[in-house]
Amino acid sequence: MLALKLGNSIVSNFNTSSNQYAISLNGTDEYVSGDSVTSDMSTSEGTYSVWVKVGAHSANGFIMQSRNDADNQIQMFFHNSTNQVRFIYKGGGTATVIAITDNIESDGNWHHIAATWKKSTNKLEIFLDGVSKATSTSTLGTFSGSLSLFDIGQNTQNAGYLNGGVSNAAIFTREVPVAELYQSGQPPVNLTGSAGLVGFWKFNEGSGATAFDSSGKDNNATLFNSPTWTIDTP
Repeated sequence: MLALKLGNSIVSNFNTSSNQYAISLNGTDEYVSGDSVTSDMSTSEGTYSVWVKVGAHSANGFIMQSRNDADNQIQMFFHNSTNQVRFIYKGGGTATVIAITDNIESDGNWHHIAATWKKSTNKLEIFLDGVSKATSTSTLGTFSGSLSLFDIGQNTQNAGYLNGGVSNAAIFTREVPVAELYQSGQPPVNLTGSAGLVGFWKFNEGSGATAFDSSGKDNNATLFNSPTWTIDTP
């Protein structure tokens, strides 16, 4: 099997995984909660990676968010008034924001979004379908306390619900090169076994209220208010 060594991981050219299922969130009250992953996360360095199909929104729709409190959080969300996907790193009340300005709302397509943070270099970066869309090297705030909450599809405060599909959501404790996360024209990369992976929810169960963690860390997540299992997948 042909393989390519990238950073700390080996990614096979054929290491992709076509899901039979994904989840669809209604933008009203459906979401996924996986708080246990926060004990394995790092506020110093990390990556969010996820496939989404964004539907119509009348308010902000949160894709992935981890937080301690209002002054300490890492969030990726669809910003309704600007039609942007924003990534915010907020530590000790100091927020740094970068954004994808391409409008993917209701375009009918699945998209891969990745966002990385690294405190030692004060670097944030966000990618859409393998392409870097924004970078910041402004001084990042310092977190107070530890992360304790993590949700997919809402802002951890029963608001900001996402309307759309979600598949293959992952969290790492390192700044992952996007080439390890996305292969153009291919199904989602099977990230199981990747260095620094602490949460990986494929959403391929097809039924039930549990999204099993494929990272090896046993950070299973719970589906609330019955999101729809769908065969519409990336």
